[in-house]
Amino acid sequence: SVEALRGMIDDIKALDKSERTATKDDEMTILEILIEMNLRGIHLKPIDIYASRATEFFIDEAGEIVPPINSLPGIGASAAAAFVEARQAGPFISQDDMVRRKVSQSMVEQLKLAGCLNGIPETSQVTLFEFGGL
Repeated sequence: SVEALRGMIDDIKALDKSERTATKDDEMTILEILIEMNLRGIHLKPIDIYASRATEFFIDEAGEIVPPINSLPGIGASAAAAFVEARQAGPFISQDDMVRRKVSQSMVEQLKLAGCLNGIPETSQVTLFEFGGL
């Protein structure tokens, strides 16, 4: 929401001068652009591990912009393309499953930092407690 974005800008402005880096200033500029987009009715969705394309933004059926996988920091076009190929084998059952399908650990970490892996466990192992306490 616009209020949440403004709160993030306020957090950056509240930083001590020694903590305000060029990266934080760039982040503030992006937040200002996102506010302007929202006010104009243009909405940007989060990266979707099953819908986002490797390198292209697209507009979904709801009219919202979906960013590509390579918009994550440190993720290049070839790594994004490899991820899109890995997901074609079906839904990921865990983060370990991603790595088994040749998704790099650094990409898994970036996806986790971006909040893209909510609901996907780290491991596919089942404990006795999850299995019913046998």
